[in-house]
Amino acid sequence: QEGWDITGVNETKLNSSKGKYIYRDWKDIKIRNNSVDDIHSLGSQLLIYKRWIDIRTINYKEFKGYAQSIDIVLKGKENSIRLINVYMICNDKKKKSAIIEVVDKWIDEAKMLNLNVIVMGDFNERKVNQDNAAKDTTFLDMLEEYNLIDIHMNFNNGEALATWSNSTISTTIDFIYMSYKLINKIEIHEVLNIEKVLDTDHKALTITIRIKDERTTDVSKQQETQNFTSSKTLKMEWENIANRVEESLIESEIDLDITDANTKYWSTLRDRIILEMSKSIKEKNLQLNRKEKYQTDLSKMMIIQRLKKKISIIGEIEKIILKWRNLKGKIEGDKITYGVRRINTNELYLINKYKSVVNRFASIDKFDEEYSTIQIDNVLNNEEKLKNIIKDLRKIKTHTTSNIKIEEIKEKDREIERNIKTREHMMTHDLKEMITRVMEN
Repeated sequence: QEGWDITGVNETKLNSSKGKYIYRDWKDIKIRNNSVDDIHSLGSQLLIYKRWIDIRTINYKEFKGYAQSIDIVLKGKENSIRLINVYMICNDKKKKSAIIEVVDKWIDEAKMLNLNVIVMGDFNERKVNQDNAAKDTTFLDMLEEYNLIDIHMNFNNGEALATWSNSTISTTIDFIYMSYKLINKIEIHEVLNIEKVLDTDHKALTITIRIKDERTTDVSKQQETQNFTSSKTLKMEWENIANRVEESLIESEIDLDITDANTKYWSTLRDRIILEMSKSIKEKNLQLNRKEKYQTDLSKMMIIQRLKKKISIIGEIEKIILKWRNLKGKIEGDKITYGVRRINTNELYLINKYKSVVNRFASIDKFDEEYSTIQIDNVLNNEEKLKNIIKDLRKIKTHTTSNIKIEEIKEKDREIERNIKTREHMMTHDLKEMITRVMEN
């Protein structure tokens, strides 16, 4: 649903029999269930990923219930990636030591094979304690000894957001660690607020990685979500950052000649750029918090938003028709059994819901001046009309999907134009080179 390519779900508490068949009806999705049936230390994991055409996954391994490892094989000269999903138990020291030993072996093996490494999951360890409990960071220490980078700390200037909370404390126990070589490939890092939606006490961490022309998302998560807090500066924000740095240089000039003798000046410039990046991130987060969760005013929606909304509504109509047809068999069966046609509560519900959804469709279709009349009065009782409606909906869906692609192409063209203007501006003021050198360092 979210379009993620790889998802790690931890502490599912699914036993082997249930986990074996979980989500098996998902199309083009591979599920790796890792269940444990120990009632004293319930864990269990799911590793969910797409069945790629151009990217292979091999060497799946697991430590029963608590750790999973899989290699993502990339084409060309790109280093392949070993992805490790961990649920670290905290109430069994012996088992915890065994988990750490296995993960240590997997990472060491990946290093020997020259693989990049991503370790993600619920580690049940925290770097900073907010209570008086003893701090055990054995697993975190091991990851840092391998020079793996804590992505969340890296993207938040060392100030991590809490990923777990109970009635007394909030802290960070969910992590994504990765090889240094992968850092520059990250496009965005997000912390997803899933607590209310999925009745959990965890948030979810995500990263989006650019692998050549392929876009792959690795997700360390406990469940799915809708709300998020973005923590990565996007390309379109560089112009604003460049302007801020330029103003800072005008107000307080420094020596920009980069030599061994005055590296402190270059450090000052780097610090200014990082400061403006941080300000930009905070401002964007404030803007996101002010936005409504859902935009219902059609006049305020972008064209592509309305088109996607139309596709979504068509999907709702199709589902209602499918449910209605399935219900008809039961209704006819009741007629044979009881001698009369009884009104089924589900029947009334579907009729009312159908009329409501079709009215929503008519509103959005009229707005885009592509309105096609659909009769809704008692239409569910007329199979011939239903067949015609389904045909019409398929045509509209095909046409709308085509329009979405056209709008996406237009938006890409607009983004390219914005990027060109941004680069021209940055080159004029020599800031593009400076920012590039900062990011390389």
